[in-house]
This record gives sequence, structure tokens and C-alpha cells, in this order.
Amino acid sequence: MENLYPPQPGDINEEISKPSAAFKKEVVKVFFLCVLFLLWYLVLLAATVGIAFLIGFLAVLLAMR
Repeated sequence: MENLYPPQPGDINEEISKPSAAFKKEVVKVFFLCVLFLLWYLVLLAATVGIAFLIGFLAVLLAMR
């Protein structure tokens, strides 16, 4: 099981594997947009539930007339 992968190359430039500033900026942007999407989804979900309750409440009021 130890010989499943080939050995790592010995002389690798460490700078190749470091993310650039532009990449880090894009990661922050994507994370922010994911959070914004989640918040917008929750707002729309709350509005949907609120409208459903309002319609149900109005239906009960009309039925009681």
C-alpha cells in the first residue's frame, strides 16, 4: 500500500504552489458572493412564508364573515 504513489520530485520551486494575490482576491469575492446568495435566499424564503401566512390569515378572516 505504501508504493501506491510514485515518489515526490526532490527539487520543486516553492513559489509555484503559492497562490497569487489576484487568486486570493477572487477567492474572497466568491466567498462573499456565496454568503450574499445565502442571505438573499433566506430573505426570499422568509417573504414566501410571510405571504403564505398572510393569505392563510386572510382566508380565515373571510371564512369567518
